[in-house]
Amino acid sequence: MNKKATIKDVAALAGVSISAVSYILNRSTEKKYSAETVERVNMAARKLNYSPTNIARGMRSQRAHALGVVSFWELDNRVYVKTLEGAINECAKENYSLILCQVNNCPIGGVVPDDFSYIQYYIDKRIDGILFLAPPSIERTLHEQLHIDKMKQVGIPCVVINGETHDPDINYLRYDYRSTTRAAAEYLIKNGHSSIYYISPKVCESCQELSLRRKGFLDAVPYGKIVDIDDVTPERLKEYGAVVTNKSDTALKLINMALDNDIRIPDSLSIVSANVENYSEFLHPPLTCVQLPFGKIGEAAVKLLIGEIDGKTEKADITLSCEIFAGGSVKILDKSN
Repeated sequence: MNKKATIKDVAALAGVSISAVSYILNRSTEKKYSAETVERVNMAARKLNYSPTNIARGMRSQRAHALGVVSFWELDNRVYVKTLEGAINECAKENYSLILCQVNNCPIGGVVPDDFSYIQYYIDKRIDGILFLAPPSIERTLHEQLHIDKMKQVGIPCVVINGETHDPDINYLRYDYRSTTRAAAEYLIKNGHSSIYYISPKVCESCQELSLRRKGFLDAVPYGKIVDIDDVTPERLKEYGAVVTNKSDTALKLINMALDNDIRIPDSLSIVSANVENYSEFLHPPLTCVQLPFGKIGEAAVKLLIGEIDGKTEKADITLSCEIFAGGSVKILDKSN
């Protein structure tokens, strides 16, 4: 069995002191080293497959070098998964661990219980801060401000993702649902379409996401035609020409209806979905979609949180722009615009 490399081995190979290795690998700002020395230490550590343990780092810095994730999303939800992937990747770059803090997110009578058990993770010094993923807007039964107040009472550094509050003492990363339908409609306009419909489930007061998507469509097409998916018939679908849908599952219903009624996509009907699902690119034709940068939001949240822990960042409320993924579901009528 190969002997595990120690900090002493790294120092010997790099030709520096043990303390220099410790400062450099732990990214300490207490001492400055030349770029050549830093590179030499990093190369020696990589060659020996050495990395400082979080336990040892924590003993020196009085930190856990771990961030907690408190989420009220289903574990298999694509938004949650992609956001978490971005957070994990950024934590790996910063030599932090990511810990899922279990909370009771099962609604009782339609209301999410106020479970604050995750706060104990911070009190026990198992985490240095919290990424708080507020639930989807359709499930907005969580007392978000109450959770924020509880974290502030204990002094927990935190970043709220997908929040609906606006606490000046808190960092926020937001999913900009409104921009998705606006971008989808603008994409159709750019490609020569003028008569554009928006199709989604009926907007209800409790569903902020649906409301924001509808407003985004009207930002781009102020007099656009809005249709409830339940009111779409094959006869009406033949008349639409170009549509924006709130999500890919709504688009899939239209695509299936079109296939059953000899409506060709994109020749007779162009479709842009305001979100991406795992199956979107495998539809026939592949669905043109708008994607929110969930991975980048996860990365940015970790950067904000570590910056707050280090006392190096001011409070921020950030929304990142969305992107278009062109499939084959939009007919190009005019490229001159």
